[in-house]
Amino acid sequence: MIRHVTFIGCLWIAMAANTSNGQEEGQSVEVTATGVKLQVEAKLGAAIPRGTELLVKKANKDWLWVEYKNELGWIKKSDVKLAKTPEQKLDEALDRGIQELKSNSKNALKAFNDALALDSTSLPALFGRSQAYANEGKLDDAIKDLSSVIEMKPDLADAYSQRGALLNRQLRFKEGIDDLKKAISMGMKTPTFLDSVAWTLATTPYDEIRDPSTAITLINEAIEATESKELWYFDTLAAAYAAEGQFDKAIETLSKVFSSKNQLAENQLTDMQKRLGLYVQRIPYREPWKPRNDFEKLIGPPPVVASFPKTVPATIAP
Repeated sequence: MIRHVTFIGCLWIAMAANTSNGQEEGQSVEVTATGVKLQVEAKLGAAIPRGTELLVKKANKDWLWVEYKNELGWIKKSDVKLAKTPEQKLDEALDRGIQELKSNSKNALKAFNDALALDSTSLPALFGRSQAYANEGKLDDAIKDLSSVIEMKPDLADAYSQRGALLNRQLRFKEGIDDLKKAISMGMKTPTFLDSVAWTLATTPYDEIRDPSTAITLINEAIEATESKELWYFDTLAAAYAAEGQFDKAIETLSKVFSSKNQLAENQLTDMQKRLGLYVQRIPYREPWKPRNDFEKLIGPPPVVASFPKTVPATIAP
């Protein structure tokens, strides 16, 4: 099982508060009362449903001059409130989308679509919708939204890291790794992210993607950043050494883990012991191979190398 970087990027929300209590010429108001009708000269005009937004053309003490269905007339100020601005509506839709992402991707999609109907260039809405699409398994749509984000803001590392993870899920590893490396070059260097990328570069079954030298560099950064406290990072380092043919270093590195194994679960230790057995036999570890196209389906996998997934601690599992 290929490990993937899962990242839910930061969706920033700037909630704007409208502090004005009066209704003035040129402002929009929302009808809050029921049974409201336009006062047209000495008669009553059309009934206006609650929730209808109207543009104030004139204000006169307790009355507002508005237009509804091509008819002009007066309504009471007490029957309306200031309508939310487009910015406020956008913020509310974004906030609703973020909350729904936690439990209901379909509702999140609706909220982010509402936001994009208000502003088709909203980066938080596009980024959030990509997460909802990904949760629904609609990876093409998610990647399309992230590509739009990158086109508008090419210096956003979060977008590259998320798109790279999704491309990897589609077995488009060349593009995915390029995106992940781009995110790293832009400063995304959290230890768990570095570990995930390094693991992929060290253990991928696809020769053209494997890059053990870069994997060694990245995982050493993660180890240094955590002051060597996260033992599963040494599993990644050992796999990278083995991928580069440095089996003695791989054995030495992984052997150190077993002398300080108190923070590892039994299944993690079992997997590491299996990998250690491979390195003793001068065999690198590879993740399971999957065909990426019709040609690979036809020719089948490369020469068999033992494969079993790395177990990630539940607290950081993607």
